[in-house]
Amino acid sequence: MKRLSLTGMNPTTRLALLDQATVSGSNFLLGVILLRALGSEGFGQYALLWMGAMLAAALHQALITTPMLTLGAKESGEAARRYDQAVTRLSLAGVLLLMLLAGLILGLGPRLGLPALPGDLQLSFVLGMGAWLLQDRYRRGLLLRQRGQAAWLRDLLAYGGLLAGTVALWALDALTLSRFFGLMAISFGLAALHRPGWPGRASLAAVWRRHLAFGRWLAANALLQFFSGNFFTLALAATAGAAAVGIVRMVQQPMGLLHVLFLVLEQVVPPQAARALHADGPAGLQQYLLRVSLRAGLGLALVLAVMAGGSSLWLRLLYGAEYGQYGLFLAAYAAAYLFIFPGYPLRFALRSLERTQPLFWAYVLSAGVSVLIAPPLVAAWGMFAVVAGVILTQVLMQAVYVAGLLRPQARFLPQ
Repeated sequence: MKRLSLTGMNPTTRLALLDQATVSGSNFLLGVILLRALGSEGFGQYALLWMGAMLAAALHQALITTPMLTLGAKESGEAARRYDQAVTRLSLAGVLLLMLLAGLILGLGPRLGLPALPGDLQLSFVLGMGAWLLQDRYRRGLLLRQRGQAAWLRDLLAYGGLLAGTVALWALDALTLSRFFGLMAISFGLAALHRPGWPGRASLAAVWRRHLAFGRWLAANALLQFFSGNFFTLALAATAGAAAVGIVRMVQQPMGLLHVLFLVLEQVVPPQAARALHADGPAGLQQYLLRVSLRAGLGLALVLAVMAGGSSLWLRLLYGAEYGQYGLFLAAYAAAYLFIFPGYPLRFALRSLERTQPLFWAYVLSAGVSVLIAPPLVAAWGMFAVVAGVILTQVLMQAVYVAGLLRPQARFLPQ
């Protein structure tokens, strides 16, 4: 049976991982620069705005991108070309609608209980968000067609252009949020430019019906996942303001580099787990996932120990001496990743056994509990409530996963 190995990947998968490393590394550097340039208050404002962009991305991916990765893989030749044209048009329409909705929410912010933002910041954010969504859909389409090099070069243009422009503005002491999002609109807009052609109204309507049937429950799941993961941060913003959110996001920045490891697991483990199930049954699947979990878990634990052990030092080196005081918070957040990791092999097991219903109900439970307990917990514990929320929601979700695997139909865990 194959081990977890990068060398066993095909070239397209390796390029996809290189592409993700480029994206994650660029986002990390951008976060460091923004925090140093804008301070915790400005960085917190950026983080709250970007949460809105992530919600828009979750809906766009559920209805456009995720169905494309499954339905588009079944098309070839002329049918694939017309399908890609239709998806591009649907993506553009969806992004324009999300941009309009974001503009309305920001414009009506004070009436909705949100802070008022300058008009130039509202406009640049909406344009930057739209360009980012279009470029993300386009690069995923390139990866679907096994054009990994083209996807990576587009990301180099998008993220490299944004990073270079941000560094230049920072060096000139002219970096503001409005200018940052304006740079994003330009660099990502250029990277998303291409000529898709027109698929015809009948084809466009047919593809939309397929995507809607495929993605409507994914959209509901995306909303649950978003609020499950972010409600504690939203409660913190309402209680302590943007500066506290900025500190939380500051600590999450270096932790985000670990997501490259998680992407490797997502790319490598599911197909090998499926082969283990096919070859040796549930017992073989269980044995494979336990072995992979032990190896990856030990590596993750080592990295987390290094991050937690020198937490104050890392924060001072990355962000400045004044942020070293938050080392304990970084150490606590690193510990929370020990609770996040077990969810991956459990989800892989459920997917291999084609038992995806527990994945949905886990997010229902997690989101419901977050809504109920986040405000009082944040009021009592402040920023540390965000860490507690991560641990609690992960434990609840994994309990649902285990319950799904314990059912007799799963035949995975011993009774």
